[in-house]
Amino acid sequence: MGGGDDPVSAVFICERLVTDRLYAFLVENGGEVGAEEIAAEALGLRGARGAIADRIVATAASEDPRVVRGTTGWTIAAPSSSQKARNARYLMIAEGGRDGTQWIAVRGLGFDGAEKTVDGAFEIDDRAKAIHTLEGIEDLAANSVAVAFRLPGVRERINRQSRTWLGRAVLPEDGGLCLFRLARRRFPDRSFASLDSIAEALGMACVTERGLREEVELGGELLLGLLERCEIEGLTDLEDIEADQYPLKEAVRFASYAFEEADLATLPAGQGVYIMRDREGEVIYVGKSKHLRDRVRTYFADQTDRPEKTRKILERIWSVDVEEVGSEVEALILEARLIQACRPSFNTQVDVHERPGSYEGVRRYLLLLPSSDPDSVELFWVDDRSPIEQIRVRLDRTDWAAADTSIGRLFESESPRTARLADEDRAAHRILGTWMAHNHEMAQVIHVDDSAGREDLCRVVEDAIVDFGAGEVGKTWRI
Repeated sequence: MGGGDDPVSAVFICERLVTDRLYAFLVENGGEVGAEEIAAEALGLRGARGAIADRIVATAASEDPRVVRGTTGWTIAAPSSSQKARNARYLMIAEGGRDGTQWIAVRGLGFDGAEKTVDGAFEIDDRAKAIHTLEGIEDLAANSVAVAFRLPGVRERINRQSRTWLGRAVLPEDGGLCLFRLARRRFPDRSFASLDSIAEALGMACVTERGLREEVELGGELLLGLLERCEIEGLTDLEDIEADQYPLKEAVRFASYAFEEADLATLPAGQGVYIMRDREGEVIYVGKSKHLRDRVRTYFADQTDRPEKTRKILERIWSVDVEEVGSEVEALILEARLIQACRPSFNTQVDVHERPGSYEGVRRYLLLLPSSDPDSVELFWVDDRSPIEQIRVRLDRTDWAAADTSIGRLFESESPRTARLADEDRAAHRILGTWMAHNHEMAQVIHVDDSAGREDLCRVVEDAIVDFGAGEVGKTWRI
């Protein structure tokens, strides 16, 4: 049997002719046309009336998305204002600066492959090169969607240059795709500092040592990977993907907490540790920051893509306590002790402090650090057999008698080798040992030998406090 005699083919051709005839008739007449007129004039069914005519037209229209039902009849569907992301052309942009020169690399690409990669530079004293580079970007940007790791900043800098050299912007002021935002929306619990972190989230390998041309090529590959993720989530239109980058901000309901939003402004601005508790008083999270007020407020700020961990904390939190300290290492020690002692449910990264490095060869020492009280200094007595002890002493030493007694007590006490430190004390030793391994040259520290005498130790401590108050740091004493 010949192909033209195939009954299935004949039915298909017939249906196609009907839908094409229907579409052509609506285009010719414009506006909305009633079902009876369509059945009679377009389909040749002059006897079709009422519901029968409507059913016939509906059957024909079901095969053609270009035809839709209107208010009083049938009409042509309005053209979609959004392009499919898979069909769009993209302009991936990377930039860098060196020796007063702004370097640019751009790459045109789409799902069907790369079109062209161009790199160039803006040099303050080379007008011809700047114009040539900008005009190349402008040519590639025509009918393309601008893309960069941090698109808003990149676009602003390039357009600032193009207005200087060309008198016009070469990139559209709105729209476009920001790889950072796309990645944050796909992986809300990750942080993204570079293209490398996006590649890791997507499970893609990349070369860490690369030039600007390789950077823009990697960005193009990551873009396509993120767009495929959007497709899996049901986002296929470019317009929807662009809008998804900046969803509406979500506000926090302070009625669920024991404090008001205004209370956050009264938190201390210095460094320290913050402790979050639930209604039962259980510690659910412990964190540290160099700027307590700003850090705590970030949890409660209106956000568009709040990380899942933060969402869960906000669902349970009832109160927040803060403790201001005088130095980073004091905050680290306090945080480690609290995490080990309280085991907060949201501090799953307890091992974050177990960084390599230790302060080798020193069993006992006394470390001087800034205090949250500007008129005092914090003394940390460190003995690998005992918990770290902290003593606050005034810089003018008006309370020296009490400090002398405390230092003497610690110096003369000797824990047995078999004594086992509590988890929080071992964590504090580990933190301080790591910090000292990396900062001992800047620290004010007194090494205490086993043969040292108490009077010698107290005398050196007094001298060290005088130097500390005068701003002298980086000294090491040995007694």
